[in-house]
Amino acid sequence: MDIRELSERVDQLSNRVSQLEHALAAMHDQAAIPAGFPDDPPSSEYPDVMEALQRGNKIEAIKRYREHRNVGLAEAKRAVEQMEKPWR
Repeated sequence: MDIRELSERVDQLSNRVSQLEHALAAMHDQAAIPAGFPDDPPSSEYPDVMEALQRGNKIEAIKRYREHRNVGLAEAKRAVEQMEKPWR
């Protein structure tokens, strides 16, 4: 294989990985799996997130959760929504 063929193959593999990531994300959303893991610390470990929720500032709560957990927007949104469920 020459460089051009290798480059094409890398591009193909990169595209396939991207497709698989999107499919996995869609399945995750469809399954309504809660964000995080069973051993995640309780929401009381993030008083600033809870305070933002209590003030009705969900966007700030999501931002702060992302900062604490270093997670993506969708995962942080799901986690914050789980935190606010008792108030609904």
